[in-house]
Amino acid sequence: MSDLTSRSEEIWKPIPEYEGIYEVSNLGNVRSVDRYLDCKIKNVNKHLWKGRIISQQKRKDGRLTVALYSHSKRKRMLVHRVVADVFIPNPNNYPCINHKDENPANNKVENLEWCTYKYNNNYGTFAERRRKTMEEKGYWFGKKDKGGGVDG
Repeated sequence: MSDLTSRSEEIWKPIPEYEGIYEVSNLGNVRSVDRYLDCKIKNVNKHLWKGRIISQQKRKDGRLTVALYSHSKRKRMLVHRVVADVFIPNPNNYPCINHKDENPANNKVENLEWCTYKYNNNYGTFAERRRKTMEEKGYWFGKKDKGGGVDG
């Protein structure tokens, strides 16, 4: 699928509490919308503020965030949470969002699903990767092994 094709399939919806200011797409992009703002420069009462794609920042854990502004207040939001809130129904009120491909930067709607904490923590290779990291750091059953071996 070419980039041109994927762009034509992009669906935009307003972000709750930011209607008329920001929208999120099914591909995980966030944009500001065209709007008129009050302006007191050169006797102009209204100024057209052109919308644009908002840049996203990657956290240390690989998740993407975006800064949204309303009434001069900034709120940093996780992009996958915004996409899921807007595009994926959550009838069971699950608290977590799972990335099906285990790539926290892939926030396309088809890659996300609502789930429980337990499901999210046991999904795919997460438990295996966590255990490997703990072993590399010298932890054994949650306690650091200071004696060089397993305590009996």
